[in-house]
Amino acid sequence: MTEPLHEPTPTPMHAARRPWRRLGWFLPLLLALPLAIKAWHDTSGSHDILASLAAKGLPTTPDQLNRWYAQLPPGENMALPILDAAGAVRGPGPKATNYPYFHGRYPWLHERSPLPGPPQPVPPDDLAQWKKLVDGMPEAWAAMERARGRKLSRFPVDLRGGLKTLLPHLSPTKRLAQACALRALVAAEELRPHDAALAISDGLLVYESLLPEPLMISQLVAAAALHITLHAASDVLSVTPLPEESLRPMQRKVESLATTNRIMGALLGEMCLQREIFRGSPAAQGMAMGMAAPGTGSTGQQLAAAAFLALYSATGLNAADERFHLAQLERMIAASSLPWPQPIDAPPSVASLFQPANEDAGLPAWTRGRMKSRMILPSMDGFASQDGESLARLRIAAAMFAIERFRLAHDGRLPQTLGNLVPDFIASVPLDPFDSKPIRYKPSSPGYSLHSIGKDRKDDDARPPQRSKTGSAAEPDVVLRVRR
Repeated sequence: MTEPLHEPTPTPMHAARRPWRRLGWFLPLLLALPLAIKAWHDTSGSHDILASLAAKGLPTTPDQLNRWYAQLPPGENMALPILDAAGAVRGPGPKATNYPYFHGRYPWLHERSPLPGPPQPVPPDDLAQWKKLVDGMPEAWAAMERARGRKLSRFPVDLRGGLKTLLPHLSPTKRLAQACALRALVAAEELRPHDAALAISDGLLVYESLLPEPLMISQLVAAAALHITLHAASDVLSVTPLPEESLRPMQRKVESLATTNRIMGALLGEMCLQREIFRGSPAAQGMAMGMAAPGTGSTGQQLAAAAFLALYSATGLNAADERFHLAQLERMIAASSLPWPQPIDAPPSVASLFQPANEDAGLPAWTRGRMKSRMILPSMDGFASQDGESLARLRIAAAMFAIERFRLAHDGRLPQTLGNLVPDFIASVPLDPFDSKPIRYKPSSPGYSLHSIGKDRKDDDARPPQRSKTGSAAEPDVVLRVRR
């Protein structure tokens, strides 16, 4: 008898799917593993960069930056009396637009007038107003007397606050440089050359006081103070000669200031203060980036920004972003110590880093781990060029003071070339930081001009400023003119 065939016992569906269910537990881990390895690699790279900077004695955190900006004994700190002087400055008011260096430049000054020839006399009423202003702040000038002779500077700011650090001294300090410039011009118009030279030296002291501050915004304010002071010096020299005993120390001062590396400190400061953008909590990152600050949107928008930044970190994109950001800053910091013009040419420009050829084409910026770098780095791209312009002004000023010393020794005659100044009045002809060629010198009748080709790297032959449709004047080159 034939045995009946037995149907195979059906396998439960959940048993048939069990191997796939087991694999399902590992699938997210398998997908996350490359991201974790990439994030670890990028984080390790960031640590290596920071460790390399720390090994050179450079700060990498806000606390270290605050210590690096060294505390000083009050009696040695020029910043304290300069703060007192800045607090005593009274500006001319928003409607007094005829005050040079404050709300614009007086029409006879060379920046506003492209016409050749000596400057026109200042109307007596205007000069009386200027004199009343500068004589009405004796506390400021007494404080500047206390600042003279001090060599070190440290403004009372606490950099441990990171991006929340308050810098209330910057605007008053710039206003002090403007007041010093006006005081110099008033003294020159009244034929008090010693007092004019002293006011110019005070303006240089204001500039010098900001140089140790390791912040980009502080260095930009310092550059503005220098611009004001040196243009005031050329305006003064257009009115009256200065004595040798004033010219020689001013020349030594600008030559000394020209050796200062402002770029490194500013870049280090930005790197330290911006760590919160990469390493803070998602909420702190959003506030630092302006994405989730109080008052910028609803609570839901702030939560959405924090959630997005948390996801940005969880996927490892934040680690890649930080490594990219630090790598570019490391290159800029290293280039800052190179001879000019290498600080501009050695590191790649930030704009070139974000060209499609250098990125993954077709992918949104945030997926490449460079979203924050795109927001931060472009603001630093032109800083080296701006510093180069300040250096050019200092070198031009050194040549200008040497020319004035030559004129005193040669009955008012101008040198035919800057080479005529060497070695009696200057050790060597100053070089243009933008092309390493000698500073350009053009004798004229009367006076002369000195210029650098500027950050556009094109010689415009000291062409006067061109008025734009908005009324602003743009000087193609970095120029100082003496019209006497």
